[in-house]
Amino acid sequence: MDAEALCEWLGDNVTGLAWSPDDPYPDGVVGLYAEQLPSEPDISVAVLSAGGQDSDSLIGWDEPRFQIRTRADRDFRTARDIARRIYSTLHGLTNTEIPDGTWVGLVTCSDSGPVASAEDAEGRWQWVVGA
Repeated sequence: MDAEALCEWLGDNVTGLAWSPDDPYPDGVVGLYAEQLPSEPDISVAVLSAGGQDSDSLIGWDEPRFQIRTRADRDFRTARDIARRIYSTLHGLTNTEIPDGTWVGLVTCSDSGPVASAEDAEGRWQWVVGA
């Protein structure tokens, strides 16, 4: 599974998010970005590869980790609420095939919910979901 496949799945399954890797997002749409968080638009979501468990040749699967970073305006609740929707959709997800054909047995998110991150240089709030 890679960040693009997870972006596509999130865009299909989290209310208010969209995945469009080749076209700009229209106004009012919260776009997903794989492996980057562009400076614009203000309200955006990035899916970043974050390593994972060491590979084990004796089992038939990998355990990748991702950091899903939400950024919004200067009201912390905007990014937090997007992060909460993502967390609620992902945490505990079982037996699901994502768009690249990867079978996901179980998703567990780290921490007990989204975690506030520092505001960026523009004063925009960011929240992080680890999965």
